[in-house]
Amino acid sequence: MKKVSVLLIGLLVAIMPLIVFAEKDANITKAEFVKKVVKARNLELEEVLQSSFEDVTNPDYINYIETAFKAGIISGSNKKFNPEDVLTKEQAIVILVKAFGEKGKVNSVTKDTLDNQLKFIDKNKITPWAQNYIAYALESGIVKESESFLHPKMLVTEELADKMIQQARNVFEKKYMRDGMSAADMLVMVNEKTMKYKTYKQKGNMNMKMSVKVEGLPEEVYKEDLELQNLLKQGMNMVVNMELQVQNPDKSYVKESIEYDNEELGNQNMEIFIDGSYMYSKTNDMEKWIKQDIGGLMKQIKSLYGSNEPYNMSSFNKQQLEAYKDYAVFGEDVKIDGKDYYVIKIDLDKETYRKLYKEITDKILDSMIELQRQNQDKNSSEQGQMSIDMLKQIVKQITEQMEVEVSYKFYINKETKNYEMVDLVQDVYMPMDNLLKMLMQTMEEGKEKEQLKNVKITMNSHFDGRFKLYDFNGEVSFPEIKPEDIADSIQIGNIPVQEDIQQDINKDSF
Repeated sequence: MKKVSVLLIGLLVAIMPLIVFAEKDANITKAEFVKKVVKARNLELEEVLQSSFEDVTNPDYINYIETAFKAGIISGSNKKFNPEDVLTKEQAIVILVKAFGEKGKVNSVTKDTLDNQLKFIDKNKITPWAQNYIAYALESGIVKESESFLHPKMLVTEELADKMIQQARNVFEKKYMRDGMSAADMLVMVNEKTMKYKTYKQKGNMNMKMSVKVEGLPEEVYKEDLELQNLLKQGMNMVVNMELQVQNPDKSYVKESIEYDNEELGNQNMEIFIDGSYMYSKTNDMEKWIKQDIGGLMKQIKSLYGSNEPYNMSSFNKQQLEAYKDYAVFGEDVKIDGKDYYVIKIDLDKETYRKLYKEITDKILDSMIELQRQNQDKNSSEQGQMSIDMLKQIVKQITEQMEVEVSYKFYINKETKNYEMVDLVQDVYMPMDNLLKMLMQTMEEGKEKEQLKNVKITMNSHFDGRFKLYDFNGEVSFPEIKPEDIADSIQIGNIPVQEDIQQDINKDSF
């Protein structure tokens, strides 16, 4: 009898909130809740006549639901949103996290966080896809719960909806806003502002440390190759220094120097000048410039990077911005050299980086193929296509196997709202086994191929650096390149090569 009484009491405790709220207020629909959230979030409304969802036809809700959809706050299924469905508590929490939280952090919720936050008696009632959102919401304070039961399937009333939205908004304004903007909103605003400048400059340096692990290499190969011995023992460390000047829409000039810690490698310097559809390049061991027509390729790069070239650290392309918005959070404000800065941090997980990298490289490679088709003659087309296909396979292997963690810190001047500094930290782990096997398929049978048969290679790299952006709309200067400053070049496939290099190639071929 005692056990039955305990069970009845537990049941009453569990259903009491449903009874109380049912008496006090009517349940709220998904459409009405989304409208309240969009208003509380102060989002600029999308002015549309037709929704992306087939079942959203009420003009009172179309713009609000479309705004939430474009902002990534809601999603649907089979082009339907079911706006008149009543809202459950777990659904409301997910929407609140997407509107007022750090969506990127939801994917990185750990098992410990789940165990610590989801201690409710009815935690088994939580739908699996909502667990990370609810754990994050509780940990961040977006949602407050003091009861032993969560009631995830409870229907939300208007009164409860207002309380939940107010709690989420309070936390959002305190933790995630500066000057009335979220980190994502400020990222978009500053990005748009930066892209409107006619000119700007950038300088910085990147420290790189690389280590390589090789297994299965025959002893005789290792003993004969001193450079390989040094690489495996010491790795390779270098500092890349860079200066960039940009004049939108189609001029940029970068000077880059690479300093190795190994004196035998020496230092390398490179200059690249992009003027419209032409790229001029020169290294420290070249007297003249190499000129290339890269109009098609640069058009694609510009559409991807939002700038002339990937050296630019001051603006994002559309794909980057959409992904980064979900991961952007404010750090502690700082003062540097007497200036006050907001700090926006972005930590990208491996899957997000891999997806972005694949999208960009696929489009660049497609542009390279098109450029090759335009430049090469009929006799070399088959060979050229083979080389591009091989390149695409190499990039695919790299993309699928590499593990990359990237962290950005953007320092935004509180007064000017400009990016003035960017810190970048990147760690790369890359097993090269499959890539090596693929390259071996192109080798002729022989001793060298046999020696590589059981080799396994793993590469680890660490990058860290700071880039400074300055002199917005200031004066810029570019090289003056005359016809006599340009090297005579010869086509090998579709790659222009200096005449003296071609002579070396010819000598080695006999």
